[in-house]
Amino acid sequence: MDNDYYRACFEQTLIEYFPALVQQQRSSYNGIMSLELGCKECTHHMNHKFVIEAVLLAIYGQLLMPSRQVEYMIPYSTILELHDIHYSGESVMPDEEEDIHVKQKIAELIAFLEESLNKKKIERALLAPWRISAPLLVNAKTSLLIVCAEEKGQFGDEFDPIETELILTAQREEIPILTDQIDLIERIFQEEVDTQVYDIEDFDFALEDTIISL
Repeated sequence: MDNDYYRACFEQTLIEYFPALVQQQRSSYNGIMSLELGCKECTHHMNHKFVIEAVLLAIYGQLLMPSRQVEYMIPYSTILELHDIHYSGESVMPDEEEDIHVKQKIAELIAFLEESLNKKKIERALLAPWRISAPLLVNAKTSLLIVCAEEKGQFGDEFDPIETELILTAQREEIPILTDQIDLIERIFQEEVDTQVYDIEDFDFALEDTIISL
């Protein structure tokens, strides 16, 4: 993604929630410059990006406390999957205490996604295929981008629909996939899919290896 994307995100948020401020800023040269500086600041920091399933952010808490600033791009279908897991009552983890903890984190993540501002950003992303939401800010170092991914069985039976969306998103945005599914990693290599993929256990290495110039 280029600078125009972040400029659009920044200006869209200001326009929607601070319209009077934007009008005042745009009436002067200084106001325009402040918008530009805000976009550049956004672009400078958000330079580590991964495609990931929503549920993995609940399972692996360290992903939300990275050593560097990170953006996670999440196909919307994995958010629906997150709700299915939450309301199914089925075990997520083999250990009972871990299962209770992860289910609590899943509930917290769902609540975060359903906050008014975040919900509006997600709803706008769903208006067209492959539209991407404005950033959902989790903390000072972590933000989420929800993508309205669309798959049409491009890889046949080798990958299920969610896996296909992860791969297509990674290819379109030219960023790596982050997953805990060793089987998925192996199939990506076996099928020679043109996509970079990292095991979550190698997250720290991935941060060092994926500094993307915008």
